Amino acid sequence: MRVVFAFTAFCLFTQAASAADWQLQLSGYGIAPGQAADPLQSAAKAPLQQHILLDEQGRYRIERRSTFPGDITFHFLEIGGPQGKQTVDIAGWRTGTETDSQGPDSARLSYADLLLLSPALLLKQARELSAVDAKGGQTLKDPAGRSVRLQRDANHDVTEAEVDGQRYLYSHWSTKNGLRQPGTVTVKRGERLLREFTAVSLEPGQINPADLQLPAGYSSAFARDGLRVVQVEGDLYRLEGSASTYHMAFAVGSNGIVLFDTPRSKEEGEAMRAQIHAAFPGKKVTDIVYSHGHTDHQAGLAAWLDLNPQIWTGAGGRTALLRNVPGSETLPVQEVTTAQNLTLAGLALRLLPVQSSHAHDMLVALFPAADAVLQGDLFMVPNQGPVAAYPAAAQLQQVLRDASFQAKHIISVHGRVGTAAELADSVRLSQLQRK
Repeated sequence: MRVVFAFTAFCLFTQAASAADWQLQLSGYGIAPGQAADPLQSAAKAPLQQHILLDEQGRYRIERRSTFPGDITFHFLEIGGPQGKQTVDIAGWRTGTETDSQGPDSARLSYADLLLLSPALLLKQARELSAVDAKGGQTLKDPAGRSVRLQRDANHDVTEAEVDGQRYLYSHWSTKNGLRQPGTVTVKRGERLLREFTAVSLEPGQINPADLQLPAGYSSAFARDGLRVVQVEGDLYRLEGSASTYHMAFAVGSNGIVLFDTPRSKEEGEAMRAQIHAAFPGKKVTDIVYSHGHTDHQAGLAAWLDLNPQIWTGAGGRTALLRNVPGSETLPVQEVTTAQNLTLAGLALRLLPVQSSHAHDMLVALFPAADAVLQGDLFMVPNQGPVAAYPAAAQLQQVLRDASFQAKHIISVHGRVGTAAELADSVRLSQLQRK
């Protein structure tokens, strides 16, 4: 049963109510835990932009841009409908030419989530809608079949929607583009702020066939063949093939093993530890060098806590580590504030602190024996597809020039192993973008 009361239509829809296609634009910010530039801060405030087209048949197109410290901007396009959804990386540096394809259930859920960004569309597309109770409460069924609890104020405006433990708060209501709509949408889980859009605009739109087609040049995602140890050169190896596509480099010395960053979860860390043990039985992890203190580069340390490894970080990195990895309080941590030549596990390394706008505790590790530089988020090459413009690439290029180091292999936890030529291409493409 679907019951829609007269005030609902009157308050939310005027002459635009008959539109079948809609355009929704939002800008604001998201809270990114463990991604701040300053290791003393627990989260980054990342600017967000979303441009959405959708219709009454469950079809949609959404472009998302989110910018992290260091002007590192993710730009993804997602197109969905009753048959499923596909997502691609427009910027090209994160997932390259991969197409992430999901089935109808995932697309239906994504469509329903988009409706929550606009009370007008949420009500318009409701499968069922109850009467408003004496306290302004109301319940509806969304297109994904979920029960959504609404709250209205004295003006009958929807002030809150709650579903699956997530709360959408709507404020600063006005009539714009012939619609009664909020100017601010705040998304929380419990009381924890997830994101807030402070510029919101809904208006009738038009979906053309081309809007629901991916750009040319994308293909199916590369096969994840299972976690495995891959030799880069000499004593330098990398664990590849994880489901998350996060990689981890390590070097095997005469006295032990040095890890460079650890994966983004304890579970991945345990799986990688098992692979290293199988490949090099009897070798113990003695040292871990962290490129910077973001959670996705450190959380997997939980799998090696019992070994009490020596930790190497940039300035202020211990604070980030203690926050990211519970139980790491007793580990020996050395913060590197000036360039150092070290011998770790019998391996000669040079650690260079870098004052990066992406992370102030950034460390770059040079491993001359393998002609390799190990770094995090200053440069990356996608697992599939050509190198793309990457905002921080020029900084890594300058670090290598200042160190007079010719890198044959450029290692990151993200993407495949890069080359000096690809680094130069990325810098050139970034310069062209800025013109």
